[in-house]
Amino acid sequence: MDGGNLMVKFSVTGVEIGASDLGAIVEVDGEFLFPFGNGPNDILQRHRAALDGVDTFPASRVMEGGNRFEDAIRLWFEDDFNVAVTPPQRGYRNKNCNLVASLDGLIEEKEPFTITDHQGITHTLEGEGVVDFKCPTYKPEEPEALQYIFQVQGQMDCVGADWAIIAYLPRVNLEWVIAVTRRHRGMIKAIYEAVDTFWLHMKNDTDYPPATTTEANRLIGGNRRPEALDLVEGCPDDSPIDKNGRDELMNLAESYLAGVKTKKAGENLKEESQLAIQQIMNGVEKVDLPGVKIKWTTTEHKAKEETTKIVPAKPAYTGRRFSAKEVSDV
Repeated sequence: MDGGNLMVKFSVTGVEIGASDLGAIVEVDGEFLFPFGNGPNDILQRHRAALDGVDTFPASRVMEGGNRFEDAIRLWFEDDFNVAVTPPQRGYRNKNCNLVASLDGLIEEKEPFTITDHQGITHTLEGEGVVDFKCPTYKPEEPEALQYIFQVQGQMDCVGADWAIIAYLPRVNLEWVIAVTRRHRGMIKAIYEAVDTFWLHMKNDTDYPPATTTEANRLIGGNRRPEALDLVEGCPDDSPIDKNGRDELMNLAESYLAGVKTKKAGENLKEESQLAIQQIMNGVEKVDLPGVKIKWTTTEHKAKEETTKIVPAKPAYTGRRFSAKEVSDV
């Protein structure tokens, strides 16, 4: 592409996984991170759709802005830190798994140089490393967020580098927020395993176990039979649920119903307490108590004209609806 590295993505969705997807497919302590609400099944869905020529993840204006500003950010970084950053013109394929890294920049310094991170720690770096530029609206709360660390760990492994810089330039103040990370053998191993598992799901047309009830409603199909499976007295010989499953269902259903009761009791307590507080405060709008600040302020609402709400069309889909309630033995 002439004039820079604008919106270059070298990995092919549906054929290869990119380093930016690693934060969604690598498990951490048995759980997925769900960066920006995306879990591993969302990444699977995106890749499967791409094979059918459908883009389910178009770039938002904010994302597009980051891509369009990338060349200017790179040049600004070079000026501020006196280091040369090369925008790669190709993807870097991993030798150990089906992963391709599209880099924002590659740093190759023969002489050591220093850079200070967001914690005030000065790092001395030399040789080859990668830099990932991010242009968020506001200063990041977690400059070393795990999804970004996994992203640059994957980039480092594809390139063969030992260090990486995550360079944020928040639009709110245009002051650098720098994170430096080194190659981590354990994270690289977890990336290999995660990528292999991902492509095994792609090959077998299977999904990851649902992480939420919403995913379960979408991913686990029902038998569509009107009659209930009768497990009241035990498990019939042809039951798809065995005795252990029946026992576990009973325990989980009890826990679920207890949670419903606790939630309802909490909502009732909250409502009763709020009403009593409002009656005591009467016209007072703000009260400071030991360890508590209460506000019941006046708000003005402007009149609004009647409008007709247009609901966008949605394609048909199949899901499931869950409920559990107690029944009387009588």
